[in-house]
Amino acid sequence: MKIILGINSYHADSSACIVKNGKVLAAIEEERINRIKHWAGFPEKSIKECIRLSGINCNEITDIAINTKPTSNLPHKFLFFFKNYFFSKKILEIFFRYKKRITIKNLLLKEFNFGNRVRFHFIDHHIAHISSAYYPSNFEKAVGLTIDGSGDFSTLTISECSKNQIKIIKKNIISPFSWNFL
Repeated sequence: MKIILGINSYHADSSACIVKNGKVLAAIEEERINRIKHWAGFPEKSIKECIRLSGINCNEITDIAINTKPTSNLPHKFLFFFKNYFFSKKILEIFFRYKKRITIKNLLLKEFNFGNRVRFHFIDHHIAHISSAYYPSNFEKAVGLTIDGSGDFSTLTISECSKNQIKIIKKNIISPFSWNFL
């Protein structure tokens, strides 16, 4: 039996969900609880509410999927940061936001009793979007298209979805010098 906690954290509309054997048991955006529109922090209340609504214990969760992969497009992130923010007042804000994303595992283990068998998965932001549409669709084959403000330093992806696999075939990566379609 697989029980997954899905988390959208430190990105607009932070939220959580619980999926058990492919079926969504609970899902809620943090703003529905804390009443702050488009909350972009850690969705602690959403996680607690999803656990409560699903009727499971934290130590039953087998996997935690997080909607960002901090290493996605890292060279582009670094160059963009260096060109645009290295000498600006926003340098600390950006540094601490990135640090929160890469240390979220520690925060989750500190705040919740997940047990020692839980596995963490950092999912590329656009793969997370495509997954939420492709896997519940029951289509054997599909084309995945995401268009986003910016998730994991990409604004658009085109994917081939086949045999329960998602493969990005094209993506638009934010470049420090121009918008490149790679």
